[in-house]
Order: sequence, then C-alpha cells, then structure tokens
Amino acid sequence: MDVSIRDADLEDADSLAALEKEIGGVFRPEFWLDELSRSSFPQVCLCAVNRGEVVGLVLGQIRMGEFGFEEDAGWLINVGVRTDARGTGTGRRLVDAAVERLRSFGVRRIYSISEDERLLAFMRSAGFETARNLQTLQFAN
Repeated sequence: MDVSIRDADLEDADSLAALEKEIGGVFRPEFWLDELSRSSFPQVCLCAVNRGEVVGLVLGQIRMGEFGFEEDAGWLINVGVRTDARGTGTGRRLVDAAVERLRSFGVRRIYSISEDERLLAFMRSAGFETARNLQTLQFAN
C-alpha cells in the first residue's frame, strides 16, 4: 500500500466524515467542515491517502492552559484507519506525524482519551501511556 500523509483541507471533509462513519458508525460532515475551517487556534488534521482515497485520519488540537495545566497541551481527539488499511503502519505514521506537528508548536505533553480498548492498545503501542497527572471523571446523573 503506497500511502502518503498530508494536511487535510476543506475538500476532504466528506471523505473524513465517511471514514469516521465506517470506523465508528458516526456520520458528521458538519463537524469536519467546522474543524477544517478553524483558524482560531493551532490544530493538526492529517489524512492518509492511498490512490487518491482517504484511508486514515488524525485530528489533534492544542488546548491552551485548560484543565489546570500551566502549559499548553496537545490532544489527539480522533484517530482512525480504514479496515483494509490496518496493519500497514498507516495509523502509526499518522500518530507520529501528529505528534511531530504538535511538538513543532512547542507542545511537550500530548494526550488522547478513548473508551475503545483496541484504540487504547494501539495508542500504547505508539508510545502513549496512562497519564499519572490526569483523571477522568463522569457526572453520575
């Protein structure tokens, strides 16, 4: 598989929404249009392309001074690879490129969060570990 990693742009919104639906069952074209239109804060939105088709994505953001952090923190908030592209190193290349981009903005801490055990295992294999300084709480309504 001859995959290239590049910045996503507005023209990729429909492909990213379709890929997200294939991966997680959620179809949000408006979300992707909104994310790709943002210019108010640095973000990372990369896609993996094979033969003109989007086969993977990663969306990251820099959250400036939020959650009580004294420094900016990077967050990988959406990572996914099309089923037929898994096991080819595409996901790892996307995460590595996103981490490199966030680091180029001066970010030292990079986080991700998920309930999907398969994704968590992948992120661990890509160098992430359980954050010791961050706990997730859920409102018990």
